[in-house]
Amino acid sequence: MLQGSSHVNALYVYSGKSYESWAKNNGLSDKITYIHNMSGDNSNYKVYLGGVPYGQYSAVYNGQQIKPAEELKKYLTTYYGDASYDHMVFPGMVYITHPTEYGTLYTKSELEEISAVCHEYDIPLYLDGARLGYALASAGTDVSLTDIANYCDVFYIGGTKVGALCGEAVVFTKNNMPKHFFTSVKQHGGLLAKGRLLGVQFDALFTDSLYFEIGKSAISCAQQLKDAFRDKGYTFYLDSPTNQIFIVLENEKMAELQKEVVFGRWEKADENHTVARFVTSWATKEEDVKRLIELL
Repeated sequence: MLQGSSHVNALYVYSGKSYESWAKNNGLSDKITYIHNMSGDNSNYKVYLGGVPYGQYSAVYNGQQIKPAEELKKYLTTYYGDASYDHMVFPGMVYITHPTEYGTLYTKSELEEISAVCHEYDIPLYLDGARLGYALASAGTDVSLTDIANYCDVFYIGGTKVGALCGEAVVFTKNNMPKHFFTSVKQHGGLLAKGRLLGVQFDALFTDSLYFEIGKSAISCAQQLKDAFRDKGYTFYLDSPTNQIFIVLENEKMAELQKEVVFGRWEKADENHTVARFVTSWATKEEDVKRLIELL
């Protein structure tokens, strides 16, 4: 079982002792590093690398910029510097999401630096692209699909969040598909009898650059909402350059909005306020945005 959830998008590693005490003893916030034995035995674990949600690109903690590649290198150096590392869970993969569930993005230089550390330690870099369409559509990104293919060993192109009925497209970038991968897919119940039903969706999404265009309307709608929230004096929990907006709402206002609007309750801010997440998508309509602005 994995402690936490993907919205943390932090660093999940380690085995054995309490990950909370390990993080505290090493001066790391629980929003930067989670430690957890992925399987309860000595099989490989994944290193989930990402940022604290206090900044558009690089994470910031206690006023200090957190550089993902440096944090990764620091951890791996410490791990291999332990004479008994052979008795601990072995680091098997670095996992990042782009965008994160906070809507934040990696920069090209960050991907390049993370990739270099992975190659130094012979660890594959995997990118979760569930929201990739919105990352590529963001005006605030300098990362292209080509960059992702260059720096990552495996990534996937999300389909369901940009209108596909089902399925994601996994890409092995260096002729590195695991042996018997087809069998593994079948054993885990992931093989459809009519696989062309998956393929035709991505055929459509990559015709006339649709995949690169479909997220732009979501980014535009999100920007309209951001401007409205700002003009009406709402407090932003963080600034996201993509299609997700995090607002600190008074609990009474949140209850009022929930009668008319579907949005996510993210976390408790204090006794009287809650962080709410508003997300636009390829299907968001202008009239929906205008109606929400009226309700604010």
